[in-house]
Amino acid sequence: MAKNRITTVAAADVRNMTFGKPPIGQQGYRHEDVDNFLDMIADRLDAGLLVSPTEVHAVTFRRPPMFHRGYNCDDVDEFLDRLARAAQHELQRRERQ
Repeated sequence: MAKNRITTVAAADVRNMTFGKPPIGQQGYRHEDVDNFLDMIADRLDAGLLVSPTEVHAVTFRRPPMFHRGYNCDDVDEFLDRLARAAQHELQRRERQ
């Protein structure tokens, strides 16, 4: 998918998203933090609520405990960028209505 392409993101897309592990020697993002944030986003989407692109861009995740590897940061960040673009698109669509 092209990086600048705007697509919609459904709750199922968020719940079914998987991320790889970071390269050896890198810790990545803590699974629990990412999973909790995405669960909250999916719940909002299920309820028909808007997701704020600002909130998506502002989220931070902790590193996993020493000697553990979490989710690949690049994979998570790429998905969050897609989610923020879709959220912005939806916000603009609703404002036009």
